[in-house]
Amino acid sequence: KEKEKEKVAPSVGRGGKRAQAKAEAAAAKAAADAAAAAVKADPKSENTPTGAKADPSAKADPSAAAADPSSACALCCQEKLMFEPLPMWCTCCNERIKKHQVYYYAVPEGGGNNAQMAKSVYCHKCYTDTKTQFAVEDKQIPKSALVKKKNEEEMEEAWVQCDKCERWLHQICALFNGRQNDGGDVSFTCPLCCLKDLETGKRKPIDKRPKTLMGACEYPQTKLSDYLEDRVARSMKQEVADMAKKENCAEKDVQTVNPGELAIRVVSSVEKRVETKEKFLQVFGGSGFPSTMPYRSKAILLFKKIDGVDVVLFTMYVHEFDKGCSGPNSRRIYLSYIDSVKYFTPERTSAYGGALRTFVYHDLMLGYLEYVRNRGFTSMYIWSCPPSQGEDYILYCHPQRQKTPKPDKLREWYLTMLRKACEQRIVHSVTNLYDQLFHRRPNDPPEKLISTKLPYFEGDYFPGAFEDFLKMIEDEENGDAGGANAAAPAGSKKAAGGSKKGKGGGKKKQENDKEVIRRKDGKLIEKLSEVITKKNCDANGRAMSMELKHEFIIVNLFPTCSCCGTYVEGTSYVCPPCGTKEEYRLCGACNAIIATSSGDSRKLPEGVVLSEMVQEDVGKHGDTKDPDPPGEPSEFFDTRQNFLSLCQGNHYQFDTLRRAKHSSMMVLYHMHNPQAPGFAATCNVCGIEMQADARAYRCDECSDYDVCEACRRSPNFKHEHPLRPTGAAVGSATQEDRERVERMQQLHRTMQLLVHASACSDRHCPSTNCMKVKALFQHGLTCPTKVAGGCMLCRRMWNLLQIHAKGCRTPNCPVPRCRDLKEYRRRAAQVQEDRRRQAWMQMHRQQGMQQPQGMQQPQQQGMQHAAAYGGAPPPPPPPPPPSRRG
Repeated sequence: KEKEKEKVAPSVGRGGKRAQAKAEAAAAKAAADAAAAAVKADPKSENTPTGAKADPSAKADPSAAAADPSSACALCCQEKLMFEPLPMWCTCCNERIKKHQVYYYAVPEGGGNNAQMAKSVYCHKCYTDTKTQFAVEDKQIPKSALVKKKNEEEMEEAWVQCDKCERWLHQICALFNGRQNDGGDVSFTCPLCCLKDLETGKRKPIDKRPKTLMGACEYPQTKLSDYLEDRVARSMKQEVADMAKKENCAEKDVQTVNPGELAIRVVSSVEKRVETKEKFLQVFGGSGFPSTMPYRSKAILLFKKIDGVDVVLFTMYVHEFDKGCSGPNSRRIYLSYIDSVKYFTPERTSAYGGALRTFVYHDLMLGYLEYVRNRGFTSMYIWSCPPSQGEDYILYCHPQRQKTPKPDKLREWYLTMLRKACEQRIVHSVTNLYDQLFHRRPNDPPEKLISTKLPYFEGDYFPGAFEDFLKMIEDEENGDAGGANAAAPAGSKKAAGGSKKGKGGGKKKQENDKEVIRRKDGKLIEKLSEVITKKNCDANGRAMSMELKHEFIIVNLFPTCSCCGTYVEGTSYVCPPCGTKEEYRLCGACNAIIATSSGDSRKLPEGVVLSEMVQEDVGKHGDTKDPDPPGEPSEFFDTRQNFLSLCQGNHYQFDTLRRAKHSSMMVLYHMHNPQAPGFAATCNVCGIEMQADARAYRCDECSDYDVCEACRRSPNFKHEHPLRPTGAAVGSATQEDRERVERMQQLHRTMQLLVHASACSDRHCPSTNCMKVKALFQHGLTCPTKVAGGCMLCRRMWNLLQIHAKGCRTPNCPVPRCRDLKEYRRRAAQVQEDRRRQAWMQMHRQQGMQQPQGMQQPQQQGMQHAAAYGGAPPPPPPPPPPSRRG
């Protein structure tokens, strides 16, 4: 409908006035008069607008609206408001294509001029440096086939008209859900008319929310969400009492958050696997390192009612590796991402210093740490990595007043929270990954590998760094071997390959596999240590930035043995800290070994006497069993990238409070309606996004081909296949819902048939559909046209294979090309990880250049193996909460 209006009355701009030439205004008026006359002549025409429509020209005269100053939104009194353009990155160099910069893209399948649909875009520098052709999805595209464009596309906020007063409002201002417009047949009453009817008694307040406006409290609860909500409510109540005592006033006079205003929900809880990358598995797979490790991914959202509307304020993604996980991740938690937006109210200082929102966010995380500790998890790992400037991790488009934190600010925000955890006896000690795991212990055997003991998490810094450094080590070894051969005389037997070793009779002893693995382990740890312990220095050698090792935080929920490094369970023996001496603890096994040894073999540090160590019972670790069952896989919330893509693709922005309210409402809609489509269709001809209630047409033969009503009615439009009407063209949205459910069920049956046919070896299989799928497989092998040539059978099978590979979790899947498609998705994820690591390193370099000379190290003496239960140093005033990820 927005596109129809743009075609009919371009001078209006969906209710907003635009300064145009007189000829354009006259042409727009003439076109609007013609359209109005046509509607008046045929009231039953399909162009007759009904209900809540998103096209201002449907109920109002466009020329009158353009001349009328009241054409602004009745709520915000503003006219044309534009969304932020979607972020774009160069496929070649991974650099962001900034606003108003020139870029090039390959025309997507199906034609059209929509650059947002293109899967590969290139910046001007990469386009200039490339001489002949680009590789796009394993296909070579000539340089001349790329289309030049400028990154300046903007999209205007949609409008909606009140059926009662016929005033126009922004859909965001009116909190209008366009996904439930039922083709325009729903009656819409603006908030101003609702208030007027409530005052006059024509309307009564509702007791129950409608299905389209279900809030956060109506979303199903879990044991975890109940635990977190109860803890935050108790902490807020205690904070109010302490604040009243501090300010010497009554508790009712303290500004606070009512318990019913906060809602914490687990929106995703699914089983996943982290796959070990190729080079690391090649080197350490033989030593017992697993190829995959199972974990449960959870997404936790905090909502707060602001003006009666639930608003997302804080999000957190965690990965839980239970005791059944083999390898170094057993009983560990990985804090993957956190994000927040700065709309928490009241904006006051808490009774303990720092902002009240910081207190709430910290308490939520403390509650989660306490919950997983009670379940038996032993540690949490945090990579303190803020996003680069202008990038978002989970919530799209943050407020301008909310600054992206620097690495030291984000790290201190975490450490402040962890000091509270130590004081509350939730956490035993806090250290960093380098100090705890990069060194050999006194009782470690010589063959112990350090690399295989480091935690291995998806999206973390180390898996990608492992691959880079192993490739570097491999190149160095190959270079040394090549250099030795090159240094030999040209006519010698060594250069000619005629040595005794080359003939198979050499006396030189070959290195065994274990020695090769130990050598590469030592080199890998050496290179990692060099990077994360290096300081940026000025010309005089003075440190300008701190070591990177402090960004990799290890939170020990239980004490560790100082001798073997394992987490202590049951009885332990402790030498309490005193003076500069840190706590020294032994597990029962190490204590028995040291007690039976004598002399220097005891390997006890200076000042530690075995007979004076105090026996302490740590207790048994839980079985880590989750009391909440896993949920259904969610297309929108299972990963932070899916969540971010949902917000970006639908312009669910959080840069203003009005947009944050509407975006949160739509997030809740997708939470309560997981089967609803996540994205509105985009016209393949003009590239404009179509609303859910817009008239549109879809081709069932082509892959993802949709056309809007205006482009289809254009005299120059042609398409080789018949088009099926969708949206408002088919009538009620209930019919669309039924059709959508039927399509999903049919797709599920097709995926099952695809797996069956791939593994079926029976030439006389009783299933006729099995034989059809096998025939399609055979056609794909012998077809000379393929997808690139336009073969519709190949294209249909290719679409099915892509859908299967997206949700497949089988390691050795028999479906053709499944492994290749998974590898393509893995490479795409690797590109994102590499970009994140590069941005993090660049951020630290820039911060090092800005640090003043003589910079002091942070309070690491209190954080390296910080003594639990009050042993942490007094915390400084906490910094403001982070605007992005942890």
